[in-house]
Amino acid sequence: MMLLLVAAFILLVIYLYRKISDQFDYFKKQRIPTEKPVYPIVGNLWNFWKEVQFLREMRNVKKYGKVWGSFEGSRPVWNIADPDLIRDIGIKEFDHFTDRRLFLPMKDKVLSKMLTMLKGQEWKDVRSAVSPVFSSGKIKKMSLLMESCGETLVQHLREAMNKSQGVVNVKDQYGAYTLDVIATCAFGTKLDSLGKENDPFTKNARKFLSDNPVVGNPLIIVPFIFPWVMKLGLNIFPMESIYFFRDLVLDIMKQRETEGRERGDVLDTLLEQQEKEKEAESEKVITEEVIAAQSLIFFVAGFDTTASMMNFLSYVLAIHPDIQDRLYQEIEKKMDEHGGINHEMMNSCVYLDQVVHETLRYYPPSSRNTFCDECHRLERECTKDCIIDGIEFKKGDLIGIPVYAVHHCSDYYRDPEVFDPERFGFPFLYLLFSLETAMRIRLRMKLIYEQVFTGDEVEHTTGSLSSVWHWPPELHRNEICTRRGETGAVPPHPFLPYPQMRGNTCEFFMLLL
Repeated sequence: MMLLLVAAFILLVIYLYRKISDQFDYFKKQRIPTEKPVYPIVGNLWNFWKEVQFLREMRNVKKYGKVWGSFEGSRPVWNIADPDLIRDIGIKEFDHFTDRRLFLPMKDKVLSKMLTMLKGQEWKDVRSAVSPVFSSGKIKKMSLLMESCGETLVQHLREAMNKSQGVVNVKDQYGAYTLDVIATCAFGTKLDSLGKENDPFTKNARKFLSDNPVVGNPLIIVPFIFPWVMKLGLNIFPMESIYFFRDLVLDIMKQRETEGRERGDVLDTLLEQQEKEKEAESEKVITEEVIAAQSLIFFVAGFDTTASMMNFLSYVLAIHPDIQDRLYQEIEKKMDEHGGINHEMMNSCVYLDQVVHETLRYYPPSSRNTFCDECHRLERECTKDCIIDGIEFKKGDLIGIPVYAVHHCSDYYRDPEVFDPERFGFPFLYLLFSLETAMRIRLRMKLIYEQVFTGDEVEHTTGSLSSVWHWPPELHRNEICTRRGETGAVPPHPFLPYPQMRGNTCEFFMLLL
């Protein structure tokens, strides 16, 4: 009897071993290299956790080529760094890759309607309905709202420098500017958050964006190994702050329906689309919940990535005074031609556009939350079986595009570690605009207010580095950091320009944040 039990146990162990081994042969069957080492249960997640993700992906591109496989637990992940394949996935065959990874499902009737939370046909319907929000005409109207925020930023910089003899912590200035732009463009609220730290809007925004427990939390690895955990309805986000913005949007909607006041912001555009639906007596897609959800995602997805980009943009201008001076000359010339900083002036600034894009190439921004795409790694789920360029993708497979690794690959960019705004030319290598229309139109909106910010900053300030900054920034697990041990943001705030107003004689420094 004992021998039978021992034999049964051995057979069970062999069966489980073979079953697990077969799972990890998924890519081998298609002659696709698999990242090593692969461990039972966790797959390659240990590599993900212990290594710097940017460096790991760059190493894998060199070691395995432009396409390789990895495993999150037992789930296969395709890592795609080939521009042609990225184009096919992001455009030609995008109907097979419409869904995002649903990390933590939302039970709330508003939050569950965020575009980044929807799947399948519902996602397609809502995306189609809200796309007009980011048309060129609508963005042009909203750029007027952004310009007033830029003027407020310059005013605060002047006041801060007068108080501190030319040395200013612009990390707070840039965060406030981003928050002000989002508040006015999404919610129709003129905030001036830098001077209103105790305002409920500002407090809840900073609580959500600063206290997000996802960053650096080792428990975040659990849903990757055991996906069923996501169905338990567990939540680690500051829902109190999220509910504040949800209720704020709903209250503003009711107020506008009563007063009929228009501001030309995101909320107005969504309400306008809702009214068109009613007049056409078409199927109701833009509900109150959908409107509130998209206004909220505009805030969530816009703050971290945009503020980080502004920090890095100011940094590269400070270490490249020749680029800064050339940009200043272009902005001065275009302002004279167009009567100041406005939408037409921004569209005519070729070098400004190149500088912003090169900054995004060199430092693809990331987000501290899981409600939106992280621009340093784009992900989609395969929604139905398909074959592209001889590769068979199965329903449920996760597709990962390592943006940072591609943007720093010498096969696609000559001297990729050199900051060169004039390098663009090869299509689909600037990956922030490679994946589906919804992402491109959202990023177009971000670029506009980043350009407004840059125009205001360069017009009024100059920048250089202080002796306390070390170069280059360090790469941490999923972060680009400015000093050893500082991993409080994704990416953490870099060394920022602490500006001298143009025309002043006081010195200009960069201070370590």
